[in-house]
Amino acid sequence: NHLQYRLPSEIDINTIIRRVEELNAGLIHKVWALGAPIKRNTQIQKADPLPVGFFSNGIAIKGFRFFPYKTKESLQILGDLVDGYFPYVLKGKYPNGVFLKVADKVA
Repeated sequence: NHLQYRLPSEIDINTIIRRVEELNAGLIHKVWALGAPIKRNTQIQKADPLPVGFFSNGIAIKGFRFFPYKTKESLQILGDLVDGYFPYVLKGKYPNGVFLKVADKVA
C-alpha cells in the first residue's frame, strides 16, 4: 500500500514561482535600501540562488533535510511562500535572506 503525495491541490506551482520572484526582487530592494548598491563584485550578486525543489512527496532545500508533505515544516514552508514571506525554516542559516530558485520536480 504505497501512498504517493502530490503538491497539495490548493498550492499552484506557478504561484510559488511568482512569490519566489517577488521575494528575490524584495531582497534586491532591501540591499539597496541599506545603502549597499548591488555591483558585480558584491557578495549577494555572486551568491547562487538556493534551490528549493518541489517533488511529488515533499520539498527539498539544498543544505536541509527533506520535508515530506503533510509535516508541520513543509506546511509552514508552503504557507510562508504563498503568503509572500521568506521561509522561516531558512532564517537560522540565512538571517539576511538568500535568493531562492524553484525547481518543479512534481511532474
